[in-house]
Amino acid sequence: PRISNFRILQQEGARPRFSPDGTSIVFDRQNSNGLFDVYLMNAAGEITTSLTEGNPGIPQLDNGNAIFDPSGKYIVFLSESPDGIAGAGNPGVGIFCNLWATDLKGAKFWQLTDIPVSILPPYQAYVNPNFSLDGSTLVWTNRYGSGGNNNWGLWRLLSAPFASGADGPKIGATSVLFQPNDSGTGN
Repeated sequence: PRISNFRILQQEGARPRFSPDGTSIVFDRQNSNGLFDVYLMNAAGEITTSLTEGNPGIPQLDNGNAIFDPSGKYIVFLSESPDGIAGAGNPGVGIFCNLWATDLKGAKFWQLTDIPVSILPPYQAYVNPNFSLDGSTLVWTNRYGSGGNNNWGLWRLLSAPFASGADGPKIGATSVLFQPNDSGTGN
């Protein structure tokens, strides 16, 4: 009863997130080259900025699963490591992906994590970055081992302090926020 209508803003977009002020939406989409890139659009659905497509400041592999930091000054997203297996970095899965940050124009980039990359399993993955309400903590999901349900892997939540200074955004020491035990519950 609360929804009176809806409209599609981007036919090919995925994982949209509103800016803190509600005027912009960050999203990713798979382009004709088969790779995902990160874009900004206004609330009317018009793309205003391509943050990663063709941008030499970021690896030109899969980029996506983006979110605004609560200040609205930065966007944190996944970027596939060039050291991994090309094409494995779909931002919905995050294999071989690091967390990066950019400004709202895609003019500057900061690598926040350095995921362990091995061409032999178990493959590591980072996905679903999110912030605490006050923006002081960044939380994300980490595939850290093989196994799990349907061999989809073993997953846990990681967190790190997030701060911005004269050198841009960065994270502090990473810690395990939650890791299920063998029964699937927390330990």
